[in-house]
Amino acid sequence: MGAGDFNRELHARPSIYFEGPALLCHAAYMGGSDAHPFYQEQPAALESGIRLVRETHAEFHTLTAVATLAVNPNAWPDAPPESLDGITNENVAIMRVQILILSDEAGEDLADSAALAQRYGLRQPVASVVGGGDATIYSDFRIAADGFGRILLVNRGLNAYRLGRMVRRLYEIETYRAMALLGLPLAREASAALPGYDERLISLSEQSVGSSLTDPRELLDRLAELSSELSRAIARVSHRFGATRAYAEIVEERVRELREAHVPGFQRFGVFMERRFRPAVRTCAATERRLDKLAANVAQLVRLLQTRVQVALQEQNGQRLQGMEARTATQIKIQKAVEGLSIIAITYYAASLVKLSLEALDHSQIVSTKSWMLVALPMTLFATVAAVLMVRRALK
Repeated sequence: MGAGDFNRELHARPSIYFEGPALLCHAAYMGGSDAHPFYQEQPAALESGIRLVRETHAEFHTLTAVATLAVNPNAWPDAPPESLDGITNENVAIMRVQILILSDEAGEDLADSAALAQRYGLRQPVASVVGGGDATIYSDFRIAADGFGRILLVNRGLNAYRLGRMVRRLYEIETYRAMALLGLPLAREASAALPGYDERLISLSEQSVGSSLTDPRELLDRLAELSSELSRAIARVSHRFGATRAYAEIVEERVRELREAHVPGFQRFGVFMERRFRPAVRTCAATERRLDKLAANVAQLVRLLQTRVQVALQEQNGQRLQGMEARTATQIKIQKAVEGLSIIAITYYAASLVKLSLEALDHSQIVSTKSWMLVALPMTLFATVAAVLMVRRALK
């Protein structure tokens, strides 16, 4: 990726500029694409005069069609067939937004907000003055029979460029809101499993506290199983929850860019989004925090049990060392006793040899046996003791 790619990112996904009454259809759908990440198809004019733009985003694609109208319609017109080419099957995973742009330059009375919303079939609509008072938007955030959500925009002072940017903000709010809500089913699924994880952790914690009957290694195996399940659950939802946070921030940013003002008798667009959309985002965030906290608690209990096992092993090793020390001391005592007996035996045998030698000399009448025995016996004992000490010193 070079400098040119980064520069194209600055100019990616420009708004479609137009004036006067128009019908804009926008669809976002999931699916892979081999296109370049910064791929942007320039607006194409179809034979019917509809301008079409396809955009590739990180994990979804969008298709936007704009058809200009000669006059303000009295009801929602049908979506142009060309605007749905390629996304009319089950691959449509997100939503569609249909925006009808009206202009009061034709002299029509569009000031009665309640009557206007009723004329276009909006039930319990929300409304806001946007663009510094140059336009008013209405929506009921419901999906009509044709599969489109509907937003009505009354243009009073927006030129083509401002109108194009305003419309883009509106369908981006719907697109990113829908993308953010993809994390909600996962949050509900994970929330349903969390009580079971909590119960298992509480049970294992109670068994690990002050219980000498439960094998710590068995508890560690069960904790390892619980930790593995939590790791799989976190890995499954972490990416989606991260995307939910990112998309929610974009939605909030786009709502701020509308520069809303209150329409008497109606709830503001941004207030509705805050009350109905933010709880879903908070649910995802809360579920993610609970999973992370539970995983941290499991890891802490694992560490405590490992410490307990290590202490037990150290105690066992200490007992073994004490036993080895006692056996070594006994062996030393036995060795000393054997050495003492050895000295006596060696002295006895040496003295016997000396005695036999002296008796032989006595028969030859050369020396007296009794006198020499008194001298030879202590000398033999001294020589034996000296030899044993020399051997012990050599071994050390």
